[in-house]
Amino acid sequence: MLVSMLVLYIGCTEARLLHPQKVHVYIRNDLGGGLKLNVHCKSKDDDLGLKVIDPNGIWEFHFTSSFWGNTQFYCEKSCHGALFFPFKVHVLIRNDVGSTLKLHCKSADDDLGVKVVPPSQTWDFRFRSSFWGNTRFYCSVEWPGAAHNFDAYVEHRDACTTCAWSIEPENPYIPEKINVDIFNDLGQGFNMTIHCKSKNDDLGVHVVPPNGDWQFNFKTSFWGDTQFFCSVEWPGASHYFDAFIEKREFGVCTTCVWSIKPDQPCLVFKDKSVCYPWTS
Repeated sequence: MLVSMLVLYIGCTEARLLHPQKVHVYIRNDLGGGLKLNVHCKSKDDDLGLKVIDPNGIWEFHFTSSFWGNTQFYCEKSCHGALFFPFKVHVLIRNDVGSTLKLHCKSADDDLGVKVVPPSQTWDFRFRSSFWGNTRFYCSVEWPGAAHNFDAYVEHRDACTTCAWSIEPENPYIPEKINVDIFNDLGQGFNMTIHCKSKNDDLGVHVVPPNGDWQFNFKTSFWGDTQFFCSVEWPGASHYFDAFIEKREFGVCTTCVWSIKPDQPCLVFKDKSVCYPWTS
């Protein structure tokens, strides 16, 4: 009797008993273009059949979860596009106006309240996007002598799941992706050895043939202080130059093309070149 009771006790503590739950699943056709969506959903026990969902229409099904906790439904779709599922979004807003910032963000459903953000500090919030794909958070910002509004998140506009804003006196902005392309225009058939770094990244040593180029890309810092500097060497010469300084290049180029000449590096645009002295 003692042995039987002991086995029963161990069995009860190790078993994971789950209470079945009723679950609803909604699938919305957001393909656009007037396209209909064909969906066929199944579990290992149930075949729900082929369903045709009209544009912007919704089909739903419900079931009771398994006692064993292993319920799974999978769906096949036919048509171009993808099914939309809500996802988590993290918005960060940094105060770069130089004085205390008063911030008030809202959506159609949520008022996040008034926040006071000290200079150079960040306030953030998180949410799940809407099933309908229409999530929007807008914010008012105030500091001495100024008051503005901006959209901190518009679902159809923003591709970010972590959206980091810098609020500056001129405008709010999200750090950008930058491409830097550096050409060997030394002439005389010289190879150019280049080595670029930032305070966080060492891009290694590269040899660029005559008239060739080497390029790299990155995202600007949320703090607005991104800087890449490069050393360049060729027979008889060695120099340094700043390939990207965020405060200098912001709003000037997102693809920054450099021409390295024997006497100076030049930032090249469609209609002009801007040349800088070597930094050393």
